[in-house]
Amino acid sequence: MCPKATLMVAFVRRFDANYQDAKKRIEQGAIGRPLIIRSQGCEPLDMSPFYQQYLADSGGIFIDTIIHDIDLSLFFFGEDSIPKSVSAMGTSAHHQQLEAIGDADNAVGICEYWDGKIAFFYNSRTSAHGYDNATEIFGTAGKLSINLQPRINSVEICDKDGFVKTPVHPGWYDRYAEAFVTEATAWVDAVLDAAPMPHPLVSTLKSLGIAMALQESLRTGQKVFFDQSGVRVSESQSL
Repeated sequence: MCPKATLMVAFVRRFDANYQDAKKRIEQGAIGRPLIIRSQGCEPLDMSPFYQQYLADSGGIFIDTIIHDIDLSLFFFGEDSIPKSVSAMGTSAHHQQLEAIGDADNAVGICEYWDGKIAFFYNSRTSAHGYDNATEIFGTAGKLSINLQPRINSVEICDKDGFVKTPVHPGWYDRYAEAFVTEATAWVDAVLDAAPMPHPLVSTLKSLGIAMALQESLRTGQKVFFDQSGVRVSESQSL
């Protein structure tokens, strides 16, 4: 690698105004010390041949999508958080061909960090109502919630069927359109000012390591362990 190269892997949720606000509140002590994170991303069901080929080549649900939730756990818990163990499970409700390659279209993962904090991840590729990304951070003195009720805005619709409805974003790009602009601006500013990247590369590599371990756990049904420096170890070494 060129020693003068400038590199940042983009995890756009960090640049969303809602997540930025939650981060500031945590830093201000609004919920005490963060303990548990629950983060989910549900994508609309797509049975097109193109999307099915995409799933086959994606690297797996944890590496392709849940890695964004993993990154959020580092964003809120601290970039220095070290994974202790991960475990995963999943099912294929619609894209049943994924089972043959050890993948799933609905999956849950749990990451335990060495400082006692725990992150719970859920992702679905089969959402019927649209794109649904929500996060909760539980602390010693309260809780922060982001987008628990997915909606484009505050508009509610009441019509003849008797139900109150709220419009939902159709996809992830629509949900994070403004955040992509903020992210690009932060990147350009850092390059022009020779400043540190707004997203540390070490966190990206850590998220990828956790995602790969979760994907392995999903495939094998076995828990994966890390030592106190974040290096993978065997189950016997962890005992």
